[in-house]
Amino acid sequence: PLALAGWRLAKRTSSGALASCELVPAAGEAWVAPGGAALVTGGAWDGRYDLPAGLPRFACGASALAGGLADDRPPEVRLVDPDGAVQATFGEGGVAPRCPAAVERVVPAGPDEAANLACAVGEGTPGRCNSVTACP
Repeated sequence: PLALAGWRLAKRTSSGALASCELVPAAGEAWVAPGGAALVTGGAWDGRYDLPAGLPRFACGASALAGGLADDRPPEVRLVDPDGAVQATFGEGGVAPRCPAAVERVVPAGPDEAANLACAVGEGTPGRCNSVTACP
C-alpha cells in the first residue's frame, strides 16, 4: 500500500515553471492498494462523477486541481514524494496529446512517452477502464 498523504502534485505552468500542491486525503482515504488507482481532484470537487466503490480520493489545491490544468497545451504533471523526489511523471516534456476530454496511459505501468499516451474514448470517467486502457 502507498500512503499519498503529504505527497505533492506538480504541474508545468504556461511560463514553464512548476506549481504544486499537497495531496490531502478526502474522508480519511489515505492509502492506495498495490496495483490500485486513486483520484486526485481540486479541493472544490463537486462529486459529479459516479466513482467505483473504494476508490481513494485526494484533494490538491483549494479549489481547482493544482490551480487548474490548462486546455491550451498538453498536460505535464509530476508526483513528488515527501522528500522531494520525483516518483512519477505524466506528459513530461510536453509529449502528451491535447484531448477533448481525458488523456491516459495506454499501458498504466508503461513509460511516460508519446507512444504510450492517448486520448480517452468518450468523455473519460475517473477511475474506470475504457476502450483505450485494458483493465487488469
